Amino acid sequence: MKTKILLTLALCLSMMTTAFAQKGRGNIEKKDRTPEERATAQTNRLEKQLGLSADQKKQIYSINLDAIKKNEELHAKAKTAGADKKAIHAERKANNTGRVTKIEATLTAEQKTKWEAIKAEQKKRAEERRAANGKGKSKEKGKPANDSDDNDDDND
Repeated sequence: MKTKILLTLALCLSMMTTAFAQKGRGNIEKKDRTPEERATAQTNRLEKQLGLSADQKKQIYSINLDAIKKNEELHAKAKTAGADKKAIHAERKANNTGRVTKIEATLTAEQKTKWEAIKAEQKKRAEERRAANGKGKSKEKGKPANDSDDNDDDND
């Protein structure tokens, strides 16, 4: 009898774990968060990493929220028929660059140094992930990094 109860409990626990694992991070899917929630999360992460003052936190929250809303507008615009996706991509890139510039203007010299180190580490990890997935690019535009002429067996 005890064996049946333990087996049933193990099965229930297994099913609950699977159900939670399928939901993703937390209870809210990342794409379902509001702009305000996303701006808050980005600002809180920077506050934790850089030790922002209350005034800096307010300014950076506003910068993040404006950039997120603008990017959402551009994303919606890109989904319309006949949209110039290259132009929209350039606009989004400019929006993100502007966001970074505004944030850097609110940081102290020490915070900027920390932030540069964090960004460099993130870039390094992203490059490592791309390389591990075989998606890195070589110096020649558009050619994957793992394609080299040395391995060609062609006798031209």
